[in-house]
Amino acid sequence: MLPNLKVENLSCVRSEKAIFKNLNFEVLPGQNIEIIGSNGSGKTTLLRTLLGLINKEEGIINWLDEDNNFNEYRTFDCFYQGHQMGIKNMLTVFENLKLTHNAKGMNEQDINKCLERVGLYKINEMASDLSVGQKKRISIARWLLKDFKIYFIDEPFSALVDPASDLIKEIIKEAHIHDARVLIDGAQSAPHIKTDLIDLNADFYVTSAHKLCGPTGVGFLYGKETLLNELPPYQGGGEMISEVTFEKTLYADLPHKFEAGTPNISGVIAFGAALDYINEIGLKEIENYENELLEYATKKLKEIKGLRIFGEAKNKISVISFNVGSIHPYDLGSILDKMGIAVRTGQHCAQPVMDYYEIPGTVRVSFSFYNTKKEIDFLILAINKAIKMLS
Repeated sequence: MLPNLKVENLSCVRSEKAIFKNLNFEVLPGQNIEIIGSNGSGKTTLLRTLLGLINKEEGIINWLDEDNNFNEYRTFDCFYQGHQMGIKNMLTVFENLKLTHNAKGMNEQDINKCLERVGLYKINEMASDLSVGQKKRISIARWLLKDFKIYFIDEPFSALVDPASDLIKEIIKEAHIHDARVLIDGAQSAPHIKTDLIDLNADFYVTSAHKLCGPTGVGFLYGKETLLNELPPYQGGGEMISEVTFEKTLYADLPHKFEAGTPNISGVIAFGAALDYINEIGLKEIENYENELLEYATKKLKEIKGLRIFGEAKNKISVISFNVGSIHPYDLGSILDKMGIAVRTGQHCAQPVMDYYEIPGTVRVSFSFYNTKKEIDFLILAINKAIKMLS
């Protein structure tokens, strides 16, 4: 059996750094190949290089043609899906699928067969009303609409299970049925995961700048325009007035009617620079790297005798709460602080949870994209040293 794709001595260099070197492999008909590697190791770069979207440094990429000869130029169609799902919110499920692979002639029965295979049978809502996980299933259904010799799928199952987002979306839907409004406090999640406010259909969303590498004393409020127009100003001052007479007062248009007086100009400018910095790195890249730190730290902490972790749900952000035996969390946190390690101790605004577990509080360690595995190793050494001091 001849391979559909043969790769010999393939190398790729970016910014004088070798992403991969001297790769040799074949792709046989019906064969599944999984590329496994840490974030930034070159998985996406390899797929895009094979498809000619990125220039290779050296090596040979040969495709099998109709005459069973190998050719540098591909003569058959491949399916490629990158990180972005490519689902259009303004279209229905059927319309999204019909956009794929010139599938406009497909009938409703054909499309429903594809949807049934991904657990979305007879769903034809607007894509904007679907969860992230459901959109991922639609993107998978597109693979089934047409047969290809080779499928190149980048992170095919990421976001397929998104219980937190789906739960919040269900709460918002239920609230809207009862004409209630929903405000999401995104301070804890904003620096760690990308949030699609349109997909959630949230009425309001707030977060603080200092959680996003910005200054203290400033943040932002997102709100649906219709709702913000209905809200009265909460304070008065310069710039929030459009017209004042003895009979009435007209407020300025959004956002000025909520920004009375002299704004925190330097804080807002600094916040903007911080957001640019975060976006330049990329929230997806941050999320992937922090998940690596979370898995590494969880494994290392579990090796400490008597240490108990509270909360090990899937899809959690990079935060670990723990206690060690009968040692009071404040005592452990104080010693770690003296060693130059910043942790949080206490009840973390969750006293009912602490009461349920019958504990005074926990030690909480949080990781961000600027932390390293070497720092986690130092944390483990410090905890072991503190345990000896307190035992």
